[in-house]
Amino acid sequence: MSKGNWRHIVTAGLMVLCIGAKAHAEHHNTPRQYYGHNPPALATLIVHEAGSNLGTDTPKGCRGTSHPDVPCDAASAKASEDQARDALSQAWAAWCAVGVGFLTLIAAGLAAFYAKRAAEETKRSANAAIDQVKLSREEFNATHRPKLRVRRIMTVERHNPLIIRTEISNIGDGVAKIVAVGQDIFICGHEISPIYNAVPQEQELPMEIAPGTQLFLTFHANEYLKALWNASGDKRFWLNYLGVVAYEDIEGVRRTVTFFRYFNDSDGRYKRAIEDSEFEDFEYED
Repeated sequence: MSKGNWRHIVTAGLMVLCIGAKAHAEHHNTPRQYYGHNPPALATLIVHEAGSNLGTDTPKGCRGTSHPDVPCDAASAKASEDQARDALSQAWAAWCAVGVGFLTLIAAGLAAFYAKRAAEETKRSANAAIDQVKLSREEFNATHRPKLRVRRIMTVERHNPLIIRTEISNIGDGVAKIVAVGQDIFICGHEISPIYNAVPQEQELPMEIAPGTQLFLTFHANEYLKALWNASGDKRFWLNYLGVVAYEDIEGVRRTVTFFRYFNDSDGRYKRAIEDSEFEDFEYED
């Protein structure tokens, strides 16, 4: 049953109770005969028989009556009847008030029940809307995310591989915020084990790269590596460059791009890792 039907039922019940109580009270307030005799006729009878042979101790106006239960005073009888009617009317009014209170309690309970259901339905609708917005945002971010790619790695000075400039482009559809960068130049080869440290260092002032734009990173080798490179005439080892860039999208999702290059002394350029070498896996795009 719908909420509106319950309201109509409760309202009709209240009206029936109140109309019934009012009709009952009007019925009892209507003048009626007492024990089947009209009080004026009874008074005439009492006065008419006032000269009978009853004793002088008989109250005046009560002699000769055949109804010993009838009050001698007609006014007292009417007052008693009025009090009885009033008590009955008050009883009906009290029961009417009890009925009204009971129906009001039922109506309040039904109202609270439907209010709770409405609140739950509203909450479910709000949660569904939030989930839909969240899903739409995730889908949008998935198709409009930033994506960084290393375009070029070159030497700043000719025949000086210890100063490197890296060009990174945002080929995605969202803004990339650079939050950490790690770079290192290290040597390996001819029984020299590679030792490097390219752990990304957090940036105090993150840089943003809009879609279709570039970021340029410049890195200088340390003094020890510079001295070693300048003192090695036969170049019995190779220079290697390792870089890591961490960035975030507008939702704070963190991604990483890593790159590796080795220096080819014959043409003075940094090139990608040789296939199947131990450094091949250093090329990575998130």
